[in-house]
Parts: sequence; C-alpha cells; structure tokens
Amino acid sequence: MNYCGVQGVPADEVRSPAEAVRDPQVVARGETVRLQHPGALDANVYGPGLPIVFSGSATGLDQSPPGIGEHNGEVYGEFLGYTESELRELQSTGVI
Repeated sequence: MNYCGVQGVPADEVRSPAEAVRDPQVVARGETVRLQHPGALDANVYGPGLPIVFSGSATGLDQSPPGIGEHNGEVYGEFLGYTESELRELQSTGVI
C-alpha cells in the first residue's frame, strides 16, 4: 500500500483482475493458486486458493477442476433421476 498526499491517505494503483490474482503477496497467502489442468492451453491460469491455516493439517487442492459436463452423468442420472436414454437425448439436442 502506498501513501500519498499531505494527509497520509492510503492509496494504491487499481489493477486488473489478472494482475491482482497473480500478485506475489496474494499467492504467498494462498488466496489464489496456479492451476494445472490437463486441458488448459494457457499454463498461466490462477484460481481461488484455500487461505485457511490449520495447526494440525495442511490444506490444498488435490485434483484439477472438472471439465465442462464431466459430471453430467452423475448429476442428471444419480441426483435428478434421468435415464441414460434421456441423458443422450439432452446431449444430442444441445441442451447439455
């Protein structure tokens, strides 16, 4: 934080979201983390981290985020009760 003006008002530059999530202090606190995803073309992708600290255990992200529609079968089938043929119809018509 920079201080400017004769009254010592706290002020700083306004950053873009891309700059803010890559700030070294934000990353060091675990507020954002660099994501590794097998389908990502851009290796410089950041997402929300886990800035919570526990004395007896570590926190972290143990897997990549799912791809779009990766869990459709589970959500529509197991949770919403759609049959496989209904799921295929939703997919073929572009609903999901």
